Amino acid sequence: ISRADLVSFAGAVAVSNYGGNEIKWRPGRVDAVSAADAGAAFPAPTSSSEDPNILRSFFNNYPGFNDKDIVALMGSHNMGENCFCHFNKSGFNGPWSLNPYYLTNEYFQRLNNQIQSNGRVYQPITNVTLTPPFHDNTRYVDTSGQNNGQSNGLIMLPADIALTLDGNFKQLVQMFAQNQDQFQLHFQSAFQELLEYGL
Repeated sequence: ISRADLVSFAGAVAVSNYGGNEIKWRPGRVDAVSAADAGAAFPAPTSSSEDPNILRSFFNNYPGFNDKDIVALMGSHNMGENCFCHFNKSGFNGPWSLNPYYLTNEYFQRLNNQIQSNGRVYQPITNVTLTPPFHDNTRYVDTSGQNNGQSNGLIMLPADIALTLDGNFKQLVQMFAQNQDQFQLHFQSAFQELLEYGL
């Protein structure tokens, strides 16, 4: 089994253990020769842009992916969080949801709140990282749960907010916000397809 197999298998297991549908998985990936080769084919999109087409251009590397696949895969942000240990490198820290260890449609419900409030729930805060390469990143903080000036700590990245600024993405966010089963089914399909690349 290759290291690439191990990482992808861990992702598939995590989804089902975090309440998602079972992800079909098979081995056969070939490891990159060097760290530079690992991301050379499809470099990750920047999380610091609100341009929806940056997400589309990244997923254009994977033939067959459409807007519904992109939005469903962004729903994985409901799980986990940007760790404070990486804050000085990325400028981001904090969870996207109140239950970051379960795959639900809470992420989409929160984005839909942003849509319904005309962009007033999540407000931008600029962070300047303290170590090279000194990113000047903007994150969005949920202000709806503030109590005496204290935030609930939930964040969105500019790439998340991009889903609320594009007409088609916005409709898909609202659809997944209203129907968790539909989100789970489409996430399962898109994530399985994503894992098949490289085989």
